Amino acid sequence: RQQGAGQGGAEEVKFLADSMMGKMVKWLRCLGVDTAAVARKDHSALLSQAAKEGRVVVTRDARLAGKVGGALVYFIPDSDPKRAFQDVIDNFGLSMSPHRFMARCSQCNASAYRRLSPEEVAAQVGAGTIPIIPEHASVSKFYTCQGCNKVFWKGPKYESARKQMAAVLSLDVSAVYDGASVDEDGYAPSFVDFAPLL
Repeated sequence: RQQGAGQGGAEEVKFLADSMMGKMVKWLRCLGVDTAAVARKDHSALLSQAAKEGRVVVTRDARLAGKVGGALVYFIPDSDPKRAFQDVIDNFGLSMSPHRFMARCSQCNASAYRRLSPEEVAAQVGAGTIPIIPEHASVSKFYTCQGCNKVFWKGPKYESARKQMAAVLSLDVSAVYDGASVDEDGYAPSFVDFAPLL
């Protein structure tokens, strides 16, 4: 059994997911688990990348699972996303950690964020990156991912994400929250206005 991402150990598991694992990639990142995603069909190159980066390949591709390479491959036969996600959680000892919840960009897997200044927020609104909607009147903090420049904020969909993640993990919703504090430079895990996870 490998060290879980929610345990804070020195040997935390990292994943490399193929194109069949779309929803799981987002959910794992939501938990703060380092999860890279690839679309390539070249099994040898995928295994080589995973071995080089110290990642476990997660796949539903039986042919890939049967390949001999330098990386560990975890085969998931279940096509149901929720059950497959639970399978990975159970077998790798993953758990919910407030300091890691929403700590990775759901789009690119980066874990570095910068708080936008009021001037930058105004520029993003002007460019259409941040939509003008009533809920933003109560939002004072916006963040940009240092990896892909996607803009995040803690909006109403954050609560929806908490509830849905709690359901997937079979937890009370009160146990699913981010425990991050934002410093004056704005660097902190993301407060994400998520699209529905499920």
